[in-house]
Amino acid sequence: MKSSTLSTVIALGTLGAAGLAYVVYFDYKRRNDPTFRRKLKREKKKALKDQEEKDSMSQSQLVVSIERALTKALEEPFPADPTMKEKMFMECVAEGEKFVAMGETGFENAAIVFYRALKVYPDPVELIMIYQKTVPQSVLSIIMGMLGQDVKRRQDTYYDNFPPKSMNVTIKSLPEGAEKTDPKYHKGAVAAKDFAIGDIIYTEDPEVSLLMPSLQDAPYCSFCLKYLLDDTEAPTCDSCKKVRYCSTQCKDKAYDEFHRYLCPGNYADPHSKAQELFNLWSDKSELSTLMIARFFGHLIEVEKSRQLTAGEGDFTVWERMEHLKFLELPDSAMDHSRQNLINELICKKVPGLDEFMTDERYLSFKGKLLYNAIAIRSDDPEAPSGTSTEYVRSPSNRGVKGSGLYLVSSYVTHSCQPNTVPVFPKGTHKLALKATRPIKAGEELSMSYIVPQDRSAEARQEELVEKYRFRCSCPACETESEIKSEEKPKTEVKPETKPEAEAEPESEVLVEVEAEPESEVLIEVEAEPESEVQVEAEAEPEPEVQVEAEAEPEPEVQVEAEAEPESEVLIEAEPESGVLIEVEAEPESEVLIEVEAEPESEVQAETKAESEVLVEVEAEPESEVQAETEAESEVQAETEPESESEVQVKAPSKGKAKKGGRRR
Repeated sequence: MKSSTLSTVIALGTLGAAGLAYVVYFDYKRRNDPTFRRKLKREKKKALKDQEEKDSMSQSQLVVSIERALTKALEEPFPADPTMKEKMFMECVAEGEKFVAMGETGFENAAIVFYRALKVYPDPVELIMIYQKTVPQSVLSIIMGMLGQDVKRRQDTYYDNFPPKSMNVTIKSLPEGAEKTDPKYHKGAVAAKDFAIGDIIYTEDPEVSLLMPSLQDAPYCSFCLKYLLDDTEAPTCDSCKKVRYCSTQCKDKAYDEFHRYLCPGNYADPHSKAQELFNLWSDKSELSTLMIARFFGHLIEVEKSRQLTAGEGDFTVWERMEHLKFLELPDSAMDHSRQNLINELICKKVPGLDEFMTDERYLSFKGKLLYNAIAIRSDDPEAPSGTSTEYVRSPSNRGVKGSGLYLVSSYVTHSCQPNTVPVFPKGTHKLALKATRPIKAGEELSMSYIVPQDRSAEARQEELVEKYRFRCSCPACETESEIKSEEKPKTEVKPETKPEAEAEPESEVLVEVEAEPESEVLIEVEAEPESEVQVEAEAEPEPEVQVEAEAEPEPEVQVEAEAEPESEVLIEAEPESGVLIEVEAEPESEVLIEVEAEPESEVQAETKAESEVLVEVEAEPESEVQAETEAESEVQAETEPESESEVQVKAPSKGKAKKGGRRR
């Protein structure tokens, strides 16, 4: 072995041994030296912080770069002529490649020209996929950031240019409901000028329309839904022979937009996907699945024929759809199979569309259809009407022949007392919004989503919640709710209910107290003219006191009252109470109350009603028998009402009071 080779080997071995020794030493220090571990931890934190600051600075610089690049990219106008667009595209791509070759210093300029090329390319999605494979990641990040920022700018100005001014309406953010304090807001259509009763505010063609499933064999045009008085000469599809049209123009439009994808006659297999989709509409009365399929066919056709310009208000149909309200629907296996069916028939035939059509987008679009679709009605009394298992906005059940999705009319909110109504004066799917009462400029436009006539507010609310998941707060519903709340019986304090033992104007009420056998005391109660001995019960909303003519199952005190002459009003205590109070109504209205009590005893009769009647017996010095309770005791029959009533009974100096007499 040469000496030089040997020296190299020895040097490498020495270096490796030194490196290994350092690794062993580093691991030893890390494991056993706390100071060394703290030093490593501090160094790691500092490195992470430096990296975060660097990333943050890079992100901030990227945002600034995107804003600056987008502003420059949109400074110059874009050509409208297809030939000029193609020329501009080639020039921008060539220029972008030169900037990329310059390295990082040319990345921002490269992104600017590549983005201008994207704006004039017929299929932007396809070009973005090409960029992903060919341009540096830093340039692609700027391009995608510019695209997102451009979309945001456009969305912020969307309602500045939609709807067109020729439609006489604007879209505003409006408070929901009658309460204006801390309200929720929604986008609603507002009149741009005054309208009189019967004025047509605007007309609008649908983005997609469809006959009711039950009318598949009825004489209607499959495209514009016009009723065919004589369908013997009506053009039909050359392949399937299942659909007819009012004219060759409608036939051609239908074929270009959707029928070429969905015609069952284009497939040799009678059980093809197209036939399966057709059966969902014809046999199961589903509107949404076939309407979604038609819409995507319409979307493809519109995008193909659309002249891409950079002018404001240049929005795709799908971008406009994104602004509509929708019902949130749960994912299901059935919806997934429907989405796959549409993918097979339409989306896979258009590059990039199958990736765009996800389950989420399918459910979103279905929710938009269910919330915004409007019933297309016919005024021809001879035209047959149809039904579906799915909901459509309709102020009347008469003459419904189809369903359509209208972008501007989707912003007309619901009211049970609307100021507009959708009509179809030409007998086609073209909608005209007609004023049903005078409308002032700035007033919100409304239509009825349901049939409001001859129905209570409660019934209308239930249908709106079931179909559209909101409760109506229009003036009609608010007024009916107020009237109904006023008609409800209110809980009031009723006048006093008084079971009475009435005394004649000049009558006496005598109280006889039976004490020991050898004594007898008659006690006179002073009765003013028209006076009454009353057991009072105030009828509160939740009464604590109840006086009933019939005894409860287990009462402590029973009160029985009969109005017949010589009847007895008995207040009987339970056996252990030892109290019997008897009121005898003699024909001459003389009332006797007999109280049996032991000497020096206190008697209490307590009722469930918790009312209190206090009877005091005061003996005069000359009385033969004194009814005493401990020291000048009281004989009490107590009940506890809310307000305690007291009947005082005084004993005269003599044992008996004369009948008809009156104590002064």
